[in-house]
Amino acid sequence: MNTLKEIHQIEFADESDEIEANKTLIAKKQSMHMAFSHGEMM
Repeated sequence: MNTLKEIHQIEFADESDEIEANKTLIAKKQSMHMAFSHGEMM
């Protein structure tokens, strides 16, 4: 099971030139992670 930190590191590594755009996506992923904290989305 990936932690949010691991997911963020992967995203930043893959899209380091789009960090500004990813800030919104990351915020959405954090909200999804909190809503689905048992891993349904993983």
